[in-house]
Amino acid sequence: PNLEIKQLFVCVGTNDIRNCHERGIYHLKTPLQAFFTTVKELVPQARIYVQSLLPIPSNDNKYGERNVVAMNRLIYNLCSRYKIFYVDAFSCFLNRYGNRNLNLFPKFDETKGIYDIHPNPRGMGVLARQYIFLIHSKRFNPMAYQ
Repeated sequence: PNLEIKQLFVCVGTNDIRNCHERGIYHLKTPLQAFFTTVKELVPQARIYVQSLLPIPSNDNKYGERNVVAMNRLIYNLCSRYKIFYVDAFSCFLNRYGNRNLNLFPKFDETKGIYDIHPNPRGMGVLARQYIFLIHSKRFNPMAYQ
């Protein structure tokens, strides 16, 4: 069936970012460009939103935090190029000191010895409010696209 898609929301995950290590994330640029091109061709009439990565635990690995920031910069730049809306969810998950807000993620898992990268129910509420705002907003257009 023909579906009329008016809005499309895309979330890019952090799982692969933790494995990028010192080589960084720029080898992901070509696949992201191909993805953006394909999505724009498949749903040219849709307003497409791509969410930034969320902050990961600073002790996750020594490259993780830097790679998340670099990946968000890459996503932002590609969104600008392809006239896709960039959703800055990263900032919503920082505390007033600019660090990962631990209240929005599960507590440290003693059995696994790690922090979870996925939001807890409170964090999901923060994310949901941002998406509800975008869905109902008539004026959200941070990059002044037509």
